[in-house]
Amino acid sequence: MATISKCDSTFFLSGSTKEGGSYSRHLAQQPMQDLDLMLVAATIKSPDCILKLESVPGFVQIKYDERYIKVHATAPFSTKLNRDGVLCINGFKMKEKYSGIDKCALFPRSTITSIGVTATVSASTEVKYKSVFETTSLGEQFEAILSFIQRMRVQENVEQFQSKYITICDTLRKTISKNVLPSVGLIADAERFDERMFQNIISLTFPMYYIQMPEVNKVRSNTVLEFYEKYKYLGNASMLEDFIEYGLLSMNYDSDVVPALKLDFWPDDMQVFLNRIRNTRPNLYELIQEQASMHLIAKWSGKTPDIDQEVEFRYSFSAIEILLAKNRTRAEKILNGVARSIYYRYLKKEPCLEDHTKTILPSYFIKTTVLWMCELKNLDDLCSGVDDDQIIANIMAREWLHYAVSLLRIGCCRHYFIDNLNLLEMCSSASLNRVASILEHEVRLNEDIKIDILIKQDEFMRKKKQATENWLGSMKVKDILAAVNDYRMLREDWLIPPEENPDEGDVPSFLYTLSQLRALDGDKQQNWNTFQRLFLMTDQKNWLPPIWDEQVAECSVCDFVDGLISLGSLMKNIQEGMGKSDFEQTIALNINETELFPAQNILNDLIQPDDLVQNGLMTSWLPMFTSSYFNASSTDIPSIRQRSVIANHPTGPFQNILQGRTCPTPLNPQARQTYIKYTQSVSYKFLDLLSAAPNIDMTLEDLVKYYDRPKKTIEPATTSFIDEQITSHATNPSSVNKESITLIVFDPNRTIKDLTDDFYRNINDYVLFYAVKSQLLTYVQSISDESIFLILCQSLFDENFLSKLHNLNQVHFIFIYSPLLEIDDQLKNKYSKLINIFTEQTVLFEHVQTYIEKSFALRLGFYDPQQILTTHTKLSKENAIFFWNLLLRDLLMTEQLNDKSSIVHDCREYYCQNIVEMENIERFDKTYESKNAQEWYLKPCFISKLLVKAFHSADIERLKSFNFFINDLCSTIEDTTTIEQLYYTTIVQKIQFVKLLENIGQLMNFSGFLLAHRSFEEILQYQNDSYVTVVFEISNVSISAVHMVDSTRVIINLGAMFKLVSLDFDDELRVWIARLIFNHDELQISQNYIAIQRQIMERMTLPIIMGVLLLKISDISTTKKYFDNLTNEDEALIYFYNGTIHYEKGEYELALTDFQIAYELMLSDGRIQDSTLVLHDIGYVYDMKKEFDNALESHRKALEIRQDHLQANDVLIGISLYNIGRTLVNMGDDSQALRYHQNALMIFEHTLEQNHMFIAQSLHSHGVVYFNIGNYPQALHYYTRALELYEKIVPRNEHCILMVKQTLERIEELPVEHNMIE
Repeated sequence: MATISKCDSTFFLSGSTKEGGSYSRHLAQQPMQDLDLMLVAATIKSPDCILKLESVPGFVQIKYDERYIKVHATAPFSTKLNRDGVLCINGFKMKEKYSGIDKCALFPRSTITSIGVTATVSASTEVKYKSVFETTSLGEQFEAILSFIQRMRVQENVEQFQSKYITICDTLRKTISKNVLPSVGLIADAERFDERMFQNIISLTFPMYYIQMPEVNKVRSNTVLEFYEKYKYLGNASMLEDFIEYGLLSMNYDSDVVPALKLDFWPDDMQVFLNRIRNTRPNLYELIQEQASMHLIAKWSGKTPDIDQEVEFRYSFSAIEILLAKNRTRAEKILNGVARSIYYRYLKKEPCLEDHTKTILPSYFIKTTVLWMCELKNLDDLCSGVDDDQIIANIMAREWLHYAVSLLRIGCCRHYFIDNLNLLEMCSSASLNRVASILEHEVRLNEDIKIDILIKQDEFMRKKKQATENWLGSMKVKDILAAVNDYRMLREDWLIPPEENPDEGDVPSFLYTLSQLRALDGDKQQNWNTFQRLFLMTDQKNWLPPIWDEQVAECSVCDFVDGLISLGSLMKNIQEGMGKSDFEQTIALNINETELFPAQNILNDLIQPDDLVQNGLMTSWLPMFTSSYFNASSTDIPSIRQRSVIANHPTGPFQNILQGRTCPTPLNPQARQTYIKYTQSVSYKFLDLLSAAPNIDMTLEDLVKYYDRPKKTIEPATTSFIDEQITSHATNPSSVNKESITLIVFDPNRTIKDLTDDFYRNINDYVLFYAVKSQLLTYVQSISDESIFLILCQSLFDENFLSKLHNLNQVHFIFIYSPLLEIDDQLKNKYSKLINIFTEQTVLFEHVQTYIEKSFALRLGFYDPQQILTTHTKLSKENAIFFWNLLLRDLLMTEQLNDKSSIVHDCREYYCQNIVEMENIERFDKTYESKNAQEWYLKPCFISKLLVKAFHSADIERLKSFNFFINDLCSTIEDTTTIEQLYYTTIVQKIQFVKLLENIGQLMNFSGFLLAHRSFEEILQYQNDSYVTVVFEISNVSISAVHMVDSTRVIINLGAMFKLVSLDFDDELRVWIARLIFNHDELQISQNYIAIQRQIMERMTLPIIMGVLLLKISDISTTKKYFDNLTNEDEALIYFYNGTIHYEKGEYELALTDFQIAYELMLSDGRIQDSTLVLHDIGYVYDMKKEFDNALESHRKALEIRQDHLQANDVLIGISLYNIGRTLVNMGDDSQALRYHQNALMIFEHTLEQNHMFIAQSLHSHGVVYFNIGNYPQALHYYTRALELYEKIVPRNEHCILMVKQTLERIEELPVEHNMIE
């Protein structure tokens, strides 16, 4: 056999991986074939050890005789007496060794779990490899371990753990050197992995325990991280993440580990086969005698007494089958591929008629029929003169179908190796006839079959490719040139580079360096700064010297970066080892060489270039290679994603893609050199193009357009002359709209003529042009914070397309342009967002501009002044918006005022192609003063547009950058003469209109400043199913909250508060009138709210309080960014709310980490009562993780603290009792849970107002417990009370209401006797 032997042992691949045709599994929608791994545990040297079972051909027992058994494993064989009292090898115990569950972190962000199971009737230990992909990013993992180190240094005497840490490092190094590197020698040699390289990586972790890293590595780290800090904005964190995720798409597969015993002889009952082969195929006979051998594998026949089931073995012919497959002719190989393809397409998922858990036909039938046909038929003669593999495949398919059906019809297929054994003996006639019928009538040889798993992978790569293009396209020429120059200097000054240090091109290398490091830097982009502070910049004079002195490995910059990015996983694993007493076994120091070295055979079989194509593993990575190595698109290689059963034989689709090229592999030195030369060439040519750019401020996307521009231009460049290949176009180069309205023009046939981008920008700065419906729909669905105005220009009208757009919440108004009036005018009655159908271009844009000017994004906040705020008040989203609007001005004024330079700089970049706005920006830069803030706000330009969007979306970072302007504008508002009435008119969404109706009589406020009029202005009357025109009539105007602009207009200040008195429809004006009265209690209400928040938890500042509100009114990512940017705030609170954010995102491990840090920081400060809130949330996380014992412990700890510090009827004690009851219900202890819930309800009803949410939830929980214990009358009582209360305090479509109603229906459906009290 062509395997590598170590320690007289062999460990080799068998099955389709080596015999060919494994790619056929794609037709059963399987990404990877199962791996059959033969482990030779011993060699049997004498036939005297074989005890044959006369009634069961092919099965034997093995008499244990140490003289004739050479054992390759260190552990002795288990033995057992057979029914005749003979001591035999226990085959079941031999397999059982490989059963059980094991986990390893093979990829960052993933844990590979292997679950091994076996049975006496199985020939193997089936091992299922399942990859669990963590939701936390690499950056979050790295951040978590760095946080742990910070916490450890605060709380522990780190020096006491140094000796154990040093032992772990030594153990790791020895294990890698002694066991791992020899087993992966082929890859290690190609990738320059050696002991010192791994020692390098381990040394980077030394500072964890106050041990110095080698000086060279310290200098290297600082140098690389300084380069990264300067250019990290060019990195792409998703590149590494995407590669890992792609790999995990293919990681779930099965492996059959088959412990085997090798025979040093040929058993007597094999002589029939050997004699036959010697006569029919003498050349193969010689090869079998020289290179092959037989094996025995543990399996019970099921035909002998149970007492012998653990000592039976079956003959295995895997070694011979591999040799026969290797020596097949091309036609025979094609036959094998075709037969397997038909099986996997039509039979693999067909259940057995008698037992649906089994396949209707064993796959061994396919292998056997191919073996017989190769021996009995001269297949090459059938294909003589034919060179086309697909024609040969068609011939082979028909021959195999005819032969297979003939065997199925007679119910007999002779075993290829064992005489007088029928493989189909155990199959029923019905099943065999069903298989024959399928093969005769249902097989379609030319049918194209979609390979869903490859289509999914290809779609992933398509998105990755597009994301990469967007990332590269946004880079500026000057930034790349600067980064390349600095990287080149970094590489030239690098300490101890490898002797062979080929320049692989500075462009790919610097991008690789930045992107790899960016992946670990996290959303805050602060992880590497933290690492430098903890590991490189701390005073180290009292630290221990490096463990292995100053020894370091030669390495390139990229090699060193690879070491840095492994730090998160390595430090996590080390820390786990530090927590175990048996860490040496954990790291597997005592791995036995005789079991480890044979792994080289597997690697040899899998990664040799020829085998990569044959074994089918490479096809799992096809989209990755077709998108990168070969730069081919999916349309170039359709056979990957769909093919027939006779296509791509005998080596599968990958060979077709190669098209004669060398298979890419790191083991091929020539291919590696070719790759290096290629990357050098690409890098140099790319830099030449950049150096020749007409403007170094251009982005790469602009540069590509520059080089691709037409040589001559007859007409001016306008949006109507966009090339057909460009399906989208924008008037603003930014990928994000910073204003509140996006105008989209869908004009596939260029109906609109002769309009320039500047024309559109005068209507709205951010205009997008689409010609492909799917792209337009995808974009609109991705938008959340803008109002979409759509112009549809359609000569062939598509009402289905209109309907899809109309149903999207992001779309506010639709204008149809149809010059020939080919569209039914009645559509306006059917689609409420459709403004009109226009035949004249001028009229169309006049209406569009009017609607854009009249539309104003509002965020309305409401608050009931009768509601008594307490520490237990549950705010609705509208309440949270109210307090956000109320407190926003105070928050902005607490920040240090910015100057206008940053805004001017950002706006110049954003509006760079908008001539009008660029003029406004320049004028603003030169003329702006505090006293003319009002003038600039009223001007319809970038200032008001950006502020409107920022106020509406609660973009606090944008608002902070404008705080100088907001402060100036607020300062200009001062006492004026009395104003009797003001009017503010706007178009509101129907959902906001409903909120107005629901909150009549309550206080309300608006987001941002309001420009009101002293009399009715011209009203744009508009009302449909989605939008309503509302006129806000404001009386009792506070003279301190407004400023006269002129005789007709007034600016109402930020945070002004009103009472909503009424909302009525004016029949004469045909609009809704909302009557408001100025309220002057904003200061009292805001101070009261802040005081309540500070009662909830100590050290609650205004910025923290605003962050809590933001969590209710905005998305998670915005809130996390807000908390990340907070400085000089209480660290415990920051960790607490970061934990809350992780909890909301479902990132429970990260949530626990942050909560635990917050808890420990609070305890260290003596903030005992605050810590109970953290314990409360820790318990919630454990509840979500279904770790109920931990949850119960956390809730009980909180209860004990509260009972020690609070009065007996305090609501917080009730909350802890409720939490314990809730967890006990999850644990199934309903009787104990009921006692806790009863005590909680007593406190709630005694302390809280009767309509409080806590009471409703407690009543609900009572109902759950009574239902669980079967007391349905009581369950009915409490569910009914809970529903009555829910309906008073939450919307009717809330999940809690639906749950209660559903349970009440179940109770009502119970028989009458169940609803009677026993």
